[in-house]
Amino acid sequence: QLLSAKPRVRRGEVTPLHRFSSRADPNAYTRPTRIEGEDDLLHMWELPDFGDKDVENASAKALGQHDAELLLSYLTVPYLRIPLVVSFFSSEDCIHLLQVPKLQALLDAVLFEPGSFLP
Repeated sequence: QLLSAKPRVRRGEVTPLHRFSSRADPNAYTRPTRIEGEDDLLHMWELPDFGDKDVENASAKALGQHDAELLLSYLTVPYLRIPLVVSFFSSEDCIHLLQVPKLQALLDAVLFEPGSFLP
């Protein structure tokens, strides 16, 4: 068996573009649907709710469909991603959403993960 630097891909899977998947990529939250741009996101029937808001009330989802669509559409714009996501979480309606671990990881990834930006 030969050693190879290429990742193993099962039949029907898309070959990854990066070694480690980014949490700031909307595709990390919409699997198996692939998001190339905002249009793909707008045609989805069901968007992720990012888990439960608090432990006591398990039926309360962290984000509704409107807020999930807004947040994921912000992730499709690489150069404006940081100010849009920070302004989303800085409003009084959404600051409490940072209690959810998935949304904490999303904000952390948007702020601190390096991207492939052009000069």
